[in-house]
Amino acid sequence: MRPQFTPSLLSHTMSSLPDDVLKHKLRSFKYVNLCGEVVTKKMVEKFNKLFPAIKLVNLYSISECHDAAQSILYGPDNELYGPSRSPKYAAAGKAIPNINIHVLDEGQKECPVGGFGEVYVSGPCTAIGYLNKPEQVSAAPLFCVLLLTIG
Repeated sequence: MRPQFTPSLLSHTMSSLPDDVLKHKLRSFKYVNLCGEVVTKKMVEKFNKLFPAIKLVNLYSISECHDAAQSILYGPDNELYGPSRSPKYAAAGKAIPNINIHVLDEGQKECPVGGFGEVYVSGPCTAIGYLNKPEQVSAAPLFCVLLLTIG
């Protein structure tokens, strides 16, 4: 079983039930996927302490696409720690194969690592536009250009 939680729902669930009840209810889980919100390190640490055998994965996506990146939050490849990691939040992770992720500044130039900008995603996970809303597609020309370059 591979259930999917928002981090806030998983945190609420873990704080609402006694540990022994949680362990019993989640005993058949092999993986837990997190998505839809920022993941805190505190929640990951608590989860990994309670459920060392369950693999915790953070999935990152944006409105116009399916999952674009993932970070492993368990075991020896745990991406929760390491250089240039936030002291409070888990990393969004690395791009899933065949997905390109770029952070661009206001001038549409690639931002340096640690820079601020907007996230642009291309690959088979992206939408081809907005159904019956051509005005929204035309208002986002870079979105369309990225899609056309991969098709």
